[in-house]
Amino acid sequence: MRKGLTLVPLIRGGGQEGRRRGGTENVAAIAGFGAAARLVMDEMVEMAQSPRFAAMRDRLERELAQIAPDLTIHGIGAQRVGNTSCFGARGFRRRRR
Repeated sequence: MRKGLTLVPLIRGGGQEGRRRGGTENVAAIAGFGAAARLVMDEMVEMAQSPRFAAMRDRLERELAQIAPDLTIHGIGAQRVGNTSCFGARGFRRRRR
């Protein structure tokens, strides 16, 4: 930062970064998230291409279609990852609070 420049903090509190930033990062949570992301990345490709997951997805979609015949399953018949389903149903109203 050039000398003579005055910055106003966007978040008040703390004195981090030469009093230009308030708050402290949750280092334990950041490290935990990084470890979880590494585990997921190691298994993501295998999971997405797994015939076991595709079979579970297909069963879910078949049973949903039996319960709700007007259900639209998006992408059915297309090449899809095994762990993902996308569907829509008509006639549901959003509940007002």
